[in-house]
Amino acid sequence: MGSDKLKSFVFFIFILTSITMLIIRCTPEKKFHTLSTFFDGVPDSTKKTEVIVASQNAQNNDTSVIALVVAPKVPTEGSIHKPFAEEKCTSCHAAGFSNSLILPPSLLCYTCHEDFSKKYKVLHGPVASGNCLMCHNQHESKYNRLLLRKGQDLCLFCHQAKQVLSNAKHKTIGDKNCTECHNPHGGEDRFVLIPNP
Repeated sequence: MGSDKLKSFVFFIFILTSITMLIIRCTPEKKFHTLSTFFDGVPDSTKKTEVIVASQNAQNNDTSVIALVVAPKVPTEGSIHKPFAEEKCTSCHAAGFSNSLILPPSLLCYTCHEDFSKKYKVLHGPVASGNCLMCHNQHESKYNRLLLRKGQDLCLFCHQAKQVLSNAKHKTIGDKNCTECHNPHGGEDRFVLIPNP
C-alpha cells in the first residue's frame, strides 16, 4: 500500500514538472491558455496592463528563469516610480524570485535620490530615520510624488491635528497644504520652514 502512495506521489510530481516545463517554454498566449486550463482566475498575460512575462537573471542574461510579474498600471492621475514602470525590479530587489531588497531600506532610496542628510541642517523625522515609506509608496500612487495621502492628510497621519491647530499660525490654514510652509524633508530650523513661504 505504501508503494502505491509513493507511485502516486511520483506521478503527481512528474505531471507538475511537465506542466511547469510547458509553461516556462511557452509564449505568453500559450502560458495563459495552459494555466487557465488548470486554474481559475489566471490573469491574461496578453493584456499589458495586467500581467507581463519577465525574464530576469542579471548575472548572465539567462532566460531560463521566468516569472509572472504584475505590470504597473500607469495611473491617469498620480505617479509611478520609474524603475517600477520600466520593470527594472532588480534596481531595488534581488534577482530571481526573491522579494528581498538589495540594500537596507534606509540606504536604498539614496542610491538614486538625493541624500537629504547632506543638504539640510535639520531633518524631518522619517527622513532622519531613512523611512521614506512613511510618506511615499515605493511603486505607484494615485497622488503625485508617490505620496501615500493627499494634502494635510499626509502630515496629520503622524502629527496630531489638535496640537497642530493649537498653534496661532495654524488657526486660519483651512485646507492649505502643509508643504506650502514646511519642507517635508528638512530645513534650517526645527520647524523645517521654507524661507519666505
